[in-house]
Amino acid sequence: MNGEHQIRTEGRTRAEAWHQTALQAECVLGGHSLIRAGAHPFLRVPGWLAVRALACLSWLWLGASLPFLTDASCFIFVEFVLAGTWLLLAVAWLALCVPSFLLGRTERLWWLAAGAAGCLGLVLAFSDVGLMARIALCEPSLSSYAVQVPPGGGNPMHAAQPAGLFLIDGEENYQGIVFLYTSSAFINREGVAYVPPGTVVPPTIPRRRLRHLYGPWYWFSWKF
Repeated sequence: MNGEHQIRTEGRTRAEAWHQTALQAECVLGGHSLIRAGAHPFLRVPGWLAVRALACLSWLWLGASLPFLTDASCFIFVEFVLAGTWLLLAVAWLALCVPSFLLGRTERLWWLAAGAAGCLGLVLAFSDVGLMARIALCEPSLSSYAVQVPPGGGNPMHAAQPAGLFLIDGEENYQGIVFLYTSSAFINREGVAYVPPGTVVPPTIPRRRLRHLYGPWYWFSWKF
């Protein structure tokens, strides 16, 4: 350029080569040293690597979040960590939008995969889909645990015991409805309730709020 600099780039496609050329030209015009071909101007790493790393991190985040997003609730401090890391990944996803589309079809697919992980996380966080799926996957074990709690009996607080895909740290049988405590948001406790067929759910239950999920299963919250 201007007889002072020469730029040489390679790419799998013409669009990728032009994108790499534009990035290097931007660095030269800005007075910076040349970065490696295909480097993202913000991350200073190859664009294809940044997009793939983002996709891997997004799905790792989703995998680590599943035990919390599919439970009755999530402890408040864990919620802050999950929300903060999700926002960081979302910002990186938006920053890599244009580079991923310029680099080619493969990078676009990686970018879309990262977005899919983020969207799935949102669905699980703001709906009961994950909780319902988790109950369905271990319903026989969970039902067996619930029917063993005698009327008026149960221990509302004890060491966590596995029942299917849940860890239950308390249970109670109130008028035939079995409450299984599985988590806590802060001082309130949440879990799943089993209502045997033929059992009438009272309009109000002291210190508890119920929401129907499917069949005999309900989400509930115990207010401190």
